[in-house]
Formats: sequence, structure tokens, C-alpha cells
Amino acid sequence: MSDLAELHRSLVERFVAALNERNPAALIELVTDDITWHFPGENRLSGTHVGKPAVGAFLQGVAAAMGAPARLTLHGVTADDEHANEITEISLERDGRTYTWWTLRAYHFRDGKISEIFATTNEQYLLDDILGRRT
Repeated sequence: MSDLAELHRSLVERFVAALNERNPAALIELVTDDITWHFPGENRLSGTHVGKPAVGAFLQGVAAAMGAPARLTLHGVTADDEHANEITEISLERDGRTYTWWTLRAYHFRDGKISEIFATTNEQYLLDDILGRRT
């Protein structure tokens, strides 16, 4: 693995760890000012979020909608000199139930930081219900 691919792998691992720890200061250090996050679904938070303030508001919205902290378990990262992909299991305990889904995120990088994220999930209908479907 090249040094650049190793940097990309490390950035993604640190990013997922910061998400899991709910550490916005650490997240902000890992992304470009014009970060773009593409989030799937038909929920109130789906769409394209551009810039640190918009991504921060998006993440706050996710946390509020979930109503309880989710646990992220990173299962793998692949990286090269331009991109990285990560697969993570997410579980949420809420209202006496445990919900589990997987997410796959693809990353682009610029200047040693994450510049773009494309997210998808295996349980989109569940995630839309949790986050609140668009009306």
C-alpha cells in the first residue's frame, strides 16, 4: 500500500472513530471546509450536505432523530491513492428494541483531508423510519 493510500485508510478509520465517539472537534479536523456528504433515502436528512456547517447540522439532526447514541463497528477499509471505501455495522437501542444495519461509505480526498462522502445502507426503509420520512 502506498503512503497516500495508507493516509486515506487512516483518515477513514479516524473519521469512523470520531463518529462513534460523537466527537465533532475531531471530525472537523479530518474534512475539508467544503466537505460534501451525499446521504441516501427518503428521510428528512437525505440529500447532499455541503460545507462544515451543513455537515455539522446534518450530523446533529441524525443524532437528535435517533434519540439514543448509535454504536458503530468498523468492519473494514480499502483505500488507494484517490479513494477509500468503508463498511460499518451500526446498532441502535431505542424504545426497548435493537436496530441493526450496515453502511457503506465511499470517500474522496483533497489536501490530506476527506473532501466527499457517498453513503448507502442495506436497510434504507428502516433508516428512513428512524430518521423520519419526508412528508
